[in-house]
Amino acid sequence: MAEVDEISTDPEPWGRNWPHQFDSYKATAGDEFYGGSSAMPASKLDHQPWLRRLYAGYAFSIDYREARGHAYMLYDQGVTERVTQKQQAGACLHCHASTNVLYHKVGREAMGLPADDASLAAALDMDAVIRGFQEVSTMKYQDVLGMLKSMPDGTPDENDPVVPQPPVGGFTSEFAGQPVPDGHPSLIAGEAHPVSCIDCHNPETMALRVTRPGFILGVAAFAESDEPVPHLPSVERWRRGDRDERYDPNKDATRQEMRSYVCGQCHVEYYCATGDTLEFPWGQGLKMEQAEAHWNDKQFPDGTEFYDYKHGETGAEVLKVQHPEFELWSQGVHAAAGVD
Repeated sequence: MAEVDEISTDPEPWGRNWPHQFDSYKATAGDEFYGGSSAMPASKLDHQPWLRRLYAGYAFSIDYREARGHAYMLYDQGVTERVTQKQQAGACLHCHASTNVLYHKVGREAMGLPADDASLAAALDMDAVIRGFQEVSTMKYQDVLGMLKSMPDGTPDENDPVVPQPPVGGFTSEFAGQPVPDGHPSLIAGEAHPVSCIDCHNPETMALRVTRPGFILGVAAFAESDEPVPHLPSVERWRRGDRDERYDPNKDATRQEMRSYVCGQCHVEYYCATGDTLEFPWGQGLKMEQAEAHWNDKQFPDGTEFYDYKHGETGAEVLKVQHPEFELWSQGVHAAAGVD
């Protein structure tokens, strides 16, 4: 049996213990991993040119392609022109990479706590993870990528990732339209992994867990609202309690709820850009009109009105919905029936 702990972001040791699940993980790449510029999925912009005008002024007008499986989530982000030609935030890695160790280390350092490998491996301190996430969220994508690649991943004696690494700076060796500088931290030989086993499983017990700060803070804000949630009994139960501590899905949620929560960490609506920390708009509820009200009430840190992007032709300030699958599921018949 392979030993795994809180720095085991590399899925390979987990795969030695759970080979069938590991095969399923690798199968999200298809029959084999297809990288390189000639193997990219079809461009939605080429098939539907009107999207370029719809997203004018937004990075999706530059590059927008068909989705691929989880194995590609970090590779495809690393090569998209949305990253190589336009400046993106470090928060983009929140749901495209295995970021537990990065957030944990940065957070512990910011809190004045030991952040050596042994301390990181021993236990996951979610307060430190959230602090680290807040520290790096608005940093430049390429700088946070460099930090991520320098983190321990549980396999110090090998550097052959299960999923191929994207070429640094994509196929043109650029970030935000500029050549990757010599010596940039993202060029180091370390590994960064797409979302991995450790992101949804406790390495000691294998129990499901959530580790993404965006979800943990978002669902806690949602629990504070008055929106009825019969499909989430743990939230209703928490509301009837003394509320001395915020709703914590890892302590309060049922096993059945966790089956949805692990997906809801990323398959959601959110804000993710350089203007502010990544955020889920759940403070008033999960419905579309409640998310819109949340964004309408929000301001950027400098006090200006919140928006996702300013349209390149009209100058209109636009709210751009991402992919609110968890929210849609929450309002459907499957959630009402307890089906995840």
